[in-house]
Amino acid sequence: MDDAYDRSWRRGATITTIESRWLRVIAEHYTDDAGRPLEYWRIERASSVIIIPLVADAILVPPASYRPGVARCTRDLPGGRLAAGSNPLAMVAPILARELGVGAERLVDATLLDTRGWMVDSAVSDQRVYGVVATLLPGPVATGVEHIPADAAAITALIDSLECLQCRAVLTEWLRQTTWPEPRDRA
Repeated sequence: MDDAYDRSWRRGATITTIESRWLRVIAEHYTDDAGRPLEYWRIERASSVIIIPLVADAILVPPASYRPGVARCTRDLPGGRLAAGSNPLAMVAPILARELGVGAERLVDATLLDTRGWMVDSAVSDQRVYGVVATLLPGPVATGVEHIPADAAAITALIDSLECLQCRAVLTEWLRQTTWPEPRDRA
């Protein structure tokens, strides 16, 4: 990162701020590195935790749920918003209970795919997404939860079926980080 470039941008007066529990929209005046005045809108948004829940040789996927942003049901991985100052791993058990009907006693391990989280859209937001792989003991799950085979082909198909870019990114990163056995010759 070029610190001289960063210092050449100057923030001016705040135009307006709109706040809620999970979101803050800020409009500000800036002067860019060429001295041009800009009106810049940015969003301070709660980060997300997206979980890949593994049980035996399967990924658990909750039933599709209604998303007001797109006005229909979509298929997603379990996830939720991260309150300011919270640890992403502390969110795993409550999210799994809410979305899969899985109690905390079944959580064997939870591991972050990247401890820093990934920026969702650095142009306008400070929101990060934290991907977590959660290993669970077998047992009952909520009605409608799907068991997707945890193999490269099935995961690739799952990625293709998801519309949520955060979910797709977390699964893609997990697929990239995992060593998969070579497919067996079925002839």
